[in-house]
Amino acid sequence: PGVSSLPKETIDFAHRMFDAARNGDSTLLDAVDAGLPVNLTNAQGNTLLMLATYSGHADLTNELLMQIRISSSQSIIAGVVFKGYDEVVNVLMKHGADPRLGQLKLHTCLVKEKIFWTY
Repeated sequence: PGVSSLPKETIDFAHRMFDAARNGDSTLLDAVDAGLPVNLTNAQGNTLLMLATYSGHADLTNELLMQIRISSSQSIIAGVVFKGYDEVVNVLMKHGADPRLGQLKLHTCLVKEKIFWTY
């Protein structure tokens, strides 16, 4: 669905969050804590993090980077291996997924998967 299918309130909220990033407004962090993606992207291709950095807001930039670090502690590729979706693993690897990243690493999932296979 395109942007035009979103409720006006949703679009207005997104605009307020992009403005908060530009203005260094730390209330943005409350929205991120509630689930707003740090990589939310506007029509110009700018993310919340990009807008905070381009506007020179070091503290907000630091906090947003901390949120990215926390959210990236999960490894998508490890989860897909664990579920046994080989074709999806190949697609992720083709696009540069790094199996060494994340809290749950690919090796751990392969070991767990092998343990499940033996039962």
